[in-house]
Amino acid sequence: MTPFEKARDAELAKAYWATRESKAFAVEVVARDVKKITYKRTIYVRASDEQRARDWVKANRSMFGLPRVFGSKARLAGPMELGAVPAPSEVSH
Repeated sequence: MTPFEKARDAELAKAYWATRESKAFAVEVVARDVKKITYKRTIYVRASDEQRARDWVKANRSMFGLPRVFGSKARLAGPMELGAVPAPSEVSH
């Protein structure tokens, strides 16, 4: 995805999930040693807020084979990221 597409996806995600109690979050998990990233993965979680999404990943880390020590950051998952594609526009002849 281009930076423009990522920004647009984030805007659409914010608008779509604003009125819903249960939201889809993309939790980015990163582990690193002193100099470089050693593990990076995105896990998609349904939760009511970012903290609950991060807590769920932490509680279920063995399910994903995550390292013992890792950092995580949650954000709303956008439609393009979840696999949605734009509907073709109508073509009038």
